[in-house]
Amino acid sequence: MSIRHKGVFVYNKCYGYANLQHQVPIDSNTVFHIASVSKQFTVMALLLCQEDGLLNIDDEVRNYVPEYIGFSQPVTLRQMMNNISGIQDIWELQMMRGVRIDDTITQQDALSIIASQKELNFKPGSRYCYSNSNFVLLAAVVEKVTKKTLQQFLKERVFDPLDMKHTQICENYWQWIPNRAESYYNNGLSFQRHVLNYGCYGATALNSTANDLMKWLAAFGTDQISSKAVWEQMFQVATVTGDEPTTYAGGLEIGDTDGKRYVEHGGSDASFRAYVRHYLDEELDIVLLSNTQAPFLPLLMERIVNLIFGRATQSEALSELCIEDTNPKEAIGIYYKDTPDYFYYDIEQKADGLYIKEQYVDTPLFPVNGNRFRIGAQSSFYLDLEKDAGRVSINKNVTPLKKELKKPDFMDRCYEGRYESGELETAYEIKVKDGYLYAKHFRNGEIRLVKADKDRFIGQMRNLILEFWFKRNSQNEMEGFLLSSDRVWNVNFNRKK
Repeated sequence: MSIRHKGVFVYNKCYGYANLQHQVPIDSNTVFHIASVSKQFTVMALLLCQEDGLLNIDDEVRNYVPEYIGFSQPVTLRQMMNNISGIQDIWELQMMRGVRIDDTITQQDALSIIASQKELNFKPGSRYCYSNSNFVLLAAVVEKVTKKTLQQFLKERVFDPLDMKHTQICENYWQWIPNRAESYYNNGLSFQRHVLNYGCYGATALNSTANDLMKWLAAFGTDQISSKAVWEQMFQVATVTGDEPTTYAGGLEIGDTDGKRYVEHGGSDASFRAYVRHYLDEELDIVLLSNTQAPFLPLLMERIVNLIFGRATQSEALSELCIEDTNPKEAIGIYYKDTPDYFYYDIEQKADGLYIKEQYVDTPLFPVNGNRFRIGAQSSFYLDLEKDAGRVSINKNVTPLKKELKKPDFMDRCYEGRYESGELETAYEIKVKDGYLYAKHFRNGEIRLVKADKDRFIGQMRNLILEFWFKRNSQNEMEGFLLSSDRVWNVNFNRKK
């Protein structure tokens, strides 16, 4: 954790271990994988290329890397760096086709699946949707026009001029990074090693230290590595159709604390967590880095900012909230959100208590009082069971989820069959078993589906919430379904006859 105000470090401390097996403590030279915090560096490389006259960010991406473009609609570099392009997200596409996040994924793997996309989520410039694909493509553009790797270009133009000696891109999953921390998943009871096996960059894969990131934040808005006009473009909030502003700029989120403007970005890969924030007019910089997911960094950032600016901390009161006593076993079941923004939780009973199913491990629920449970022993998340409504909510700041109240005894076999996607080169088997509808994938296993509406079902595949929207022909027979997630919309699957 590192905090600097008006050029002076007011807090700069390290806690815990970089490597549990060898008991190596974290220190000021410990290198962390910073995940999506990488995106702002890719955008800076792009804007430096424009300053050099090598490209124009209002050009179509097809002009530079046509070999990776399979969709017909024109998409500009500016739309991509602002996440308003409509290009589908590579991670969620990969998971849909059976690639696991701990599989080895190279830069070429990522570019190949981008190249296979035939449709966009929406008309470019009309909406906002976060997509890692944008920044992988931008990295390819930078490499094409500079004839250098992204690492080489950033080292010459950013890392060396700012004396960021411990910062580099991990270009291959087998690459050794000196002094890098290992990643560990904390399930509330123990730590487990959480492998990060990919070498896909542009959207992620930058490795750095808190001190190096402070040097980067100190350069914001100055002429140390670029003209001030470059920073102005980087901080310019994107607008969508109708001139409606988003909160995203060039690889950065834009916000304010009581009118004090800041730019920030978080990152999450495996169990690495990163969060950086720069106040534009307050000379305040904050860097938070972790090699476990347990400290919820956005909440920690909120508490730090509240202390600095003397604001009330709303989240503190949550720990005392209790509506009424209830039987913990009443929490068992599947909870879902029947709106398009996809929430799904599966709570089950094990011998030693309640667990919420997650991607890699099942996380225990610890009773706090009444209807409140802590999600993991050290977490800042609380689950609240609304007994009479059959609903659950997380920290009271999301729309309550509906509970699947009883076994539906699903017997309608009209959905059964094999469904294939040429775009993803994969297939799902839909079948009825034990009174439930399942979607089975050869690598993802069986996904139990919950009926949310007519011909619309929701299921959870590891940490990805999937929507299956079945299509009927003129004879009322199933002919396929549209598969969607948060960042991938309406991938077409056809029923094999």
